[in-house]
Amino acid sequence: MNLSGWLVVPLLFFIIIEVLGYLFGGAFGVMALYSLLFTPLFFGQFFLIYVCNFLYAEANSWVSEVERMEWGLNPMYSIWLFENDKRRWALEATIATALLTILFGTLFLYLMTRGVASFEGSLAGFLVSSAFLALVALSWYEGFWKPRTREAKFEADEEFTEEKETAEEEYYSPYKFS
Repeated sequence: MNLSGWLVVPLLFFIIIEVLGYLFGGAFGVMALYSLLFTPLFFGQFFLIYVCNFLYAEANSWVSEVERMEWGLNPMYSIWLFENDKRRWALEATIATALLTILFGTLFLYLMTRGVASFEGSLAGFLVSSAFLALVALSWYEGFWKPRTREAKFEADEEFTEEKETAEEEYYSPYKFS
């Protein structure tokens, strides 16, 4: 599916939610409010993560020279991934941004609509808007990031695997005399 196809699906979904919300109100109104907040919040947080990673990568130029980096709560992992494998970085940033959007958007809307919207309306709005956000996030990654990046192949992974196989062969060799 090309970029225009990935843009049409969430846009149609968004228009349907907004029209239903403004026509019928109630639970549909809460759905419209949630989706109206989730979309700019998602793109704003993604942009913020992008800018932060870009600035940290510029300030730490040595990151591009590192061949292999493990995650393990390493604060430089995201920056290293941004510099070395943009496709994987975009996938992880999209997932993290979607989860943060759901968390902060729900908290913000709870504080705004406390006592105004019913629990059922808020729950329906949350569920439909979360599905909408998942569609937006998938479209953002598949339609925008994936075609513009290439999959990185790390030579360090291949060398590490070859060294491990060679070491195992030497260790388990029947001709080894020690």
